Amino acid sequence: MPDKRSSVKTSILLQKLLKTNDLDQFLEKNKEAFDRTELAAYFDALCNQQGMTKESVFAQAEIDRSFGYQMLRGVRSISRDNVLRLAIALRLSPEQTDDFLKRTRKASLYARINRDAIIIFALEHQLSLDKVQSELRRNQITILGGGRHEI
Repeated sequence: MPDKRSSVKTSILLQKLLKTNDLDQFLEKNKEAFDRTELAAYFDALCNQQGMTKESVFAQAEIDRSFGYQMLRGVRSISRDNVLRLAIALRLSPEQTDDFLKRTRKASLYARINRDAIIIFALEHQLSLDKVQSELRRNQITILGGGRHEI
C-alpha cells in the first residue's frame, strides 16, 4: 500500500519542529509530511491489499461486526488489543502491525515484553488468532481482549 506521506524522515521533521519559533508556519510548510489517512480508509486499503472483506477480518479477529464498524467510524475507541487482533486476522507483518498501531496512536510492539514477543512471533509466522490465544494462555499471559492490558 503506497504511503501518501512525503519522503521527509521523522527525525528530520522533529529537528525542524524543535528549531522553529513559528508553529503555524511549520505546520503549513510541512503539511504534506503529516499522515491524514482516516482509520476507515486505512483499514479498507489493508483489506484490499490482503484480498479480504471487512466482515471476514472482523470474524477472524473475533470482533462483532457492528462493533468493528463503530471502531472504524470513531464511535467506539479502538484498543491496542483490537488493533492486534485485526492485524493477526489480516496476516500483517510485525512492521505493518507497528504502522497500524502508530496510526491508531497505540504503543508499538516491544520484544522485551513477553506478551509482545509472542505476538511478534505469531505475526511473523502468520499464526491464527486461536493459536496466538493458546500460546498466551500456555505462557500464563493475558489473552488478546482478555482484560485491561493497554500500554
